[in-house]
Amino acid sequence: MRISPLILVLGTDPRTQAGGVSFSVPGHMRAYQIAGADVSYIVTHRSGRFVGKFLPFVASIRLLLISIFSARRNGRLIIVVCHVGGGIMSMARKYFLGCLSRFMGAKVVFQLHGFEVNSYLSSSKSRRFFSYFIAPADVVCVLTPWWRSYLQTAGIVKPIFVIPNPLPVSWEDIALKPRAYCENDAPVTILTLSRLEAGKGVNDVIKAMSLLPNDFRLVIAGTGSAEASLRDLVDSLELNERVRFCGWVSGENKQELFDQCDIFALPTRYDSFGMGFLEALANGLPVVAYDWGPVSDIILDNKCGLLATEYSPPALAECIQRLKSYKIRKSYGVCGKRWVLKSFSAMNVATEVNKIMEAFEDENL
Repeated sequence: MRISPLILVLGTDPRTQAGGVSFSVPGHMRAYQIAGADVSYIVTHRSGRFVGKFLPFVASIRLLLISIFSARRNGRLIIVVCHVGGGIMSMARKYFLGCLSRFMGAKVVFQLHGFEVNSYLSSSKSRRFFSYFIAPADVVCVLTPWWRSYLQTAGIVKPIFVIPNPLPVSWEDIALKPRAYCENDAPVTILTLSRLEAGKGVNDVIKAMSLLPNDFRLVIAGTGSAEASLRDLVDSLELNERVRFCGWVSGENKQELFDQCDIFALPTRYDSFGMGFLEALANGLPVVAYDWGPVSDIILDNKCGLLATEYSPPALAECIQRLKSYKIRKSYGVCGKRWVLKSFSAMNVATEVNKIMEAFEDENL
């Protein structure tokens, strides 16, 4: 009888983070369980002061050792999956725990989440640093095919698997339900939901609004360090009647925005994946974004959204204008729901996880 592998998941405490890696980890754990593994989560970090961050790391060492010792007595395959953000401290913690796990006889997987990987591979010196960092890993997992190609082009020779962030259960439920589309071409309400930071492209969406007819409206949901400058931009372009800031939203308030809006726009050139894209597609909204990096792995251009090849407000405005027809928006939205269920459901991700487990069991990795 086959003994289920044990996957020990190492990552930040999802209870103390509003988004990022911590938000996606529960979906990954669900995929591991569907793949047939027993799963245990070990917190390595909590947000807050230094002591609060350091103590979980120290505790994680003890928990990791106990878990590996116990599983080894039962002759189980042990896989330690380190979910790694882009910060130096996150990488340092996972490097140490990865080395410890390898020493104890476990297989080690590094699941990369951080956009900062892009900068770590930008020069020969930083590439050497990155190669040292991933040395403990038997396997490196990335979020999209673009990232795999990028790492391979940079000379990373570790086995690389594509394991995307899975849809949360609630988003899968939304994607399965048909959307009630407004059968009017105007007015059109655009939703931009994001942290308001440099690189997210929210300023370009606002500038695109100045190029669109008056029957287009924009709702901006989120907070961040760029909020004040974005509000100033709206003032300077005299768009106060057409652009609304509604702050950080969650739960029912966020769902109401998805239900009320017609297009999702986020021309980011910062995200390593973009969970906001998945949520928009699950809700049946066509997406407008830049054709940058991993974005085209998530948004099917001319099928469930439009990707601007020129990184400029006029190019964004043109894409948004092309979605004015509700018939086109509905067609793209229906396609988007099918696409996220096909490509990003926990079941689909579990299939890819199973390939890694089988390779470990067959000692091919």
